Amino acid sequence: MKKYDVTQPIELKTGVYKLNSERNFDYQLNRVINWDGGRLEDVEPVAARIKTSADWK
Repeated sequence: MKKYDVTQPIELKTGVYKLNSERNFDYQLNRVINWDGGRLEDVEPVAARIKTSADWK
């Protein structure tokens, strides 16, 4: 595991993407990208297919 250098600034992504028509899923998908290090290129192709909680899993 790579050790984090605490002397370096943290760069957080900014912006909101329209990824899903259901607001809760859209919010959570944006959290994946902006907070959890997710990549838009990975999330975007599957985001629109999420319609239910079962799809989310």
